[in-house]
Amino acid sequence: MCILNDNSYTHFHQASHTFHTIDLAICSPSLAPFESGKRGFSHFPGKPIVIPIPKPGKDKQDPNNYRPIALTSCLRKLLEHMVGARLMHVLETSKWFTPSQSGFRKRQGTIDNLLKLETAIREAFVRKKHLVSILFDMEKAYDRTWRYGILKDLFDIGLKGNLPLFIKLPTDKSFPNSHSSLFVDDIQIHCAGEDMSFIQRQLQTAVNNMNDWASKNGFLFSPQKIVCMHFCRRRGLHPDPEFQLNGSTIPIAQETKFLGIIFDTKLTFRSRVKHLKIKCIQTLNIMKVLTNTSWGADKVSLMRIYRSLVRSKLDYGASVYGSAAKSTLKILDSVHHQGLRLPTGAFRTTPIPSLHVISGEPSLELRRHRLSLSTFYKIKSDEFHPQHYKVINPIFGSLFSVGLSFTLTFGLRIGEILRYFEIEDFPIISNIEGLPPWQETQLNFIDDFLHLLKLNTSDVAFQQHFYDHRQRHSDYVPIYTNGSKFYSRVGSAVSPDFSC
Repeated sequence: MCILNDNSYTHFHQASHTFHTIDLAICSPSLAPFESGKRGFSHFPGKPIVIPIPKPGKDKQDPNNYRPIALTSCLRKLLEHMVGARLMHVLETSKWFTPSQSGFRKRQGTIDNLLKLETAIREAFVRKKHLVSILFDMEKAYDRTWRYGILKDLFDIGLKGNLPLFIKLPTDKSFPNSHSSLFVDDIQIHCAGEDMSFIQRQLQTAVNNMNDWASKNGFLFSPQKIVCMHFCRRRGLHPDPEFQLNGSTIPIAQETKFLGIIFDTKLTFRSRVKHLKIKCIQTLNIMKVLTNTSWGADKVSLMRIYRSLVRSKLDYGASVYGSAAKSTLKILDSVHHQGLRLPTGAFRTTPIPSLHVISGEPSLELRRHRLSLSTFYKIKSDEFHPQHYKVINPIFGSLFSVGLSFTLTFGLRIGEILRYFEIEDFPIISNIEGLPPWQETQLNFIDDFLHLLKLNTSDVAFQQHFYDHRQRHSDYVPIYTNGSKFYSRVGSAVSPDFSC
């Protein structure tokens, strides 16, 4: 099915009563009347069903404290997914996104924005500078979307026809001396410097520019969720900055949550670890109920529950809050060990190394190292990643070597992990954008061994046929694959030969 077809009419065949709209080409203008519920298809919902879900910890008597969840039809969801995949491919290959935007993009997520802020704070600490960060949150961003402005943006960048909505957000060009990161409707800007008045002028200009942009595009920043944080390790008396937004002063916070991670002014992550322990213990109480000896779950099921409900919480942001002190991170070890004792039935006196062997789970320290390495190689494989240069070639290494009391940035921490595990540097193939979603892939299958039966064919004959096959296709790069199955587990391996 083709979406970007220059508005041409494309049909596969007529609509049927069973799949009356999906049988048509998605890009066809004739889909619109079917999708809107016309032409006598009354059983097709014309409007979505909206269910209000109350926000946790909010007053349920206030209608503003509800999230409207729209239950759209499966066809509309399929349509949105297909069009969204095609639109994202065009925008990604055309480099239309600002590098600071990481929401709903391939190979990017919240961890990238968290690493960007954490790295900037660590670098400001070692240079003995102030870093001021302002966190924004748009109020009802999707409800306030200006459709005409979005369609105009689509037209200006050359995307025309029956395309979905595309939100164009402010770029770094509006903030000449400050840095920003964006994930959906969560925006963060920061500026570092020695002179607090300089930081205040630069960020106030950025705040004014963002407020003007929001007013022109119909958005509104939530005044209750906008906070400012002053990260600093300098001694002596230094006042906090003051910023104005719509005549109101932005409050200064000692700690706040950004994309699920609690940041404090000294970047110790102690509040984050304590909050994480409380959340995990609440989940472990569910596992305690499921360990009933008469009707409880077995070991395999309990381990799956632990990995999905508890370990997933410990994994999120581990490459960021893993820079905390060892004494702080040790608080989470008791949660991890308790979560392993419940499925295995081990005693409290069981040695920790034996507990790891029985459960098949590594320690949290090794787990954090593995997640950090995974993040490192993901960034390394993308040369256009906004954090690629700072992670591959970290700066201020000499300053960190002198100031031993300062915590290293992510790029320098990865270097220590690589040396500890004796992992040598090796080349990584850069991520290559795949084929357009609307383009069909032509695969040619050649099976020279189809007529050879394993029962009456010798190994030498198989080898001769293989050598003959490689000789006839010597211009191609060979890629060898293999798969195996052992009880309920399966495995696969791929070995490409790029030496040629």
